Amino acid sequence: MVHTIKVAMLRSLPVRCVKVECVVLIKFRQHRLAVAADIKEMFLQIGITEEDCDALRFLCRSDRREGQSTEYRMTRVTFGAASSSCTAIYVKNANAEKHRESFPTAATGIVQNRYMDDYL
Repeated sequence: MVHTIKVAMLRSLPVRCVKVECVVLIKFRQHRLAVAADIKEMFLQIGITEEDCDALRFLCRSDRREGQSTEYRMTRVTFGAASSSCTAIYVKNANAEKHRESFPTAATGIVQNRYMDDYL
């Protein structure tokens, strides 16, 4: 009965989710011990180049709607932007490849054993 419910739940999920969940479960069963880690505030760790900051402008006013608004530009990748996930994964992998010669095992682990900012 429980197995049937789990299979039905997995069948109702998008294929991508099922693959990710299966990979996570398999990785935790490969060895006697499992290690998990997280990149703290991943998006905020990534700076935006000066020439790209204009694409991330926003206006802000005080609590009152009177007066002039102030224009700001983001200097870090923001959570929630459509490109944030792709940008973060690209930067993470590029950084790992940049240091692969000095830290080959770490670079392989970072590229192959991470899902977004989680290490498995």
